[in-house]
Amino acid sequence: MPSGKTKESVSVNARIGRDLFVLLERTCAEMGQSKTVAVERAIVAYCTEMNRQSGDDDKKDGDQ
Repeated sequence: MPSGKTKESVSVNARIGRDLFVLLERTCAEMGQSKTVAVERAIVAYCTEMNRQSGDDDKKDGDQ
């Protein structure tokens, strides 16, 4: 993000296993992105998939 421009944000703290943290660090280094960006993208991907699956479940139940 260009200097002087900040986005509204909140802090998130999580305790994760060391192996998972090492994987995150290694992946971020390889991709050239920050851990914050990686976690934000992972959350968006997860929530999008859960919402998509939730929509699929509604169709299976015949509620539409």
